[in-house]
Amino acid sequence: EMVEIPTHKRTYTMVRNSGEGARSGDDSVRVNTASTNVLNIDTSVTYHLAFDPARPEDLKNLYAKYRSQFQGDGFDAFEENQLRPLFRKYVSNAFGKMSTVDAMTGDGKNRAAADARAELNKVLNGDSIVIDEVRIRAIWPDEATKNTLRTHLVAEQNLRLSTLNQQLASITNARAVSKAEAEAKAARIRAASLTPRLVRFKHLDKIRIVGVPRGAIVNAGSAEPRMQDGAAQEGQPVNEQPAQ
Repeated sequence: EMVEIPTHKRTYTMVRNSGEGARSGDDSVRVNTASTNVLNIDTSVTYHLAFDPARPEDLKNLYAKYRSQFQGDGFDAFEENQLRPLFRKYVSNAFGKMSTVDAMTGDGKNRAAADARAELNKVLNGDSIVIDEVRIRAIWPDEATKNTLRTHLVAEQNLRLSTLNQQLASITNARAVSKAEAEAKAARIRAASLTPRLVRFKHLDKIRIVGVPRGAIVNAGSAEPRMQDGAAQEGQPVNEQPAQ
C-alpha cells in the first residue's frame, strides 16, 4: 500500500467567507467567551510534519496510528478527520478563557493565537506534527454581543469624559490658587515698600487747605472759623498744620 504524506508546510483555513477555506459556506469557529458571549472566528493554522530522513519510521508510526483516518483521500482525509477538530477545539478553548472585550482587542487575538498554538503542539508533537502558526484573521460578534460591546464602549467613554472634566477642574482650581497667592505676595511687597517717612508724606499730602479770613481761629474738629477782633482782609489762605 502506497500512501503519500507531505512534509512541506500546509495551511488549513476556516473562515466565514464561503469563497475561501477548506469548506464552502460559513466555516468560522464559533466560540463562547468567558463573558458568555458568542463570537465567530476566522482562523488559519499552518503546520508541517517533522520528517527526519534518519527516522523514517516516525511517519510510518503516524500512518499506523491513524490508519482509519487516511481512508479515502489519504492525507487530506487525515487532515479533515483528525486535525480539523483539534484546530477548532483549541482555538475555541483559547477564546473561552477571555472576556469578550479582551478577545476583541489586538492583544487578545495575539494571546489566543499563541495559546492555541502551544496547546496544539502539546497534543501533536508526539506524532511528529509541528504547529508553526495559528492566525486569528477576523472576529464576528453576533447581534447580542454587538449590543453588549456598544454598552461597554459608551460606559468607557463616559468614564473617560468624567475623568477629563475632573482633571480640567483641578487645573482651573490650581490656577485660581496660584493667582490668589501671587496677589497676596504683591500686597506684601507693596506694604514692605512703605517706609514711615513715605507714610508721613502721604498723610501730609491728604491734608485739606482752606481759606479763612485773616485773624480767624480755626478749632480742630470744627468746620466754622471764629472771627477775631481787628481781623484784616478776608480770603487770605492759611495752611492747617498737622499735629506733631
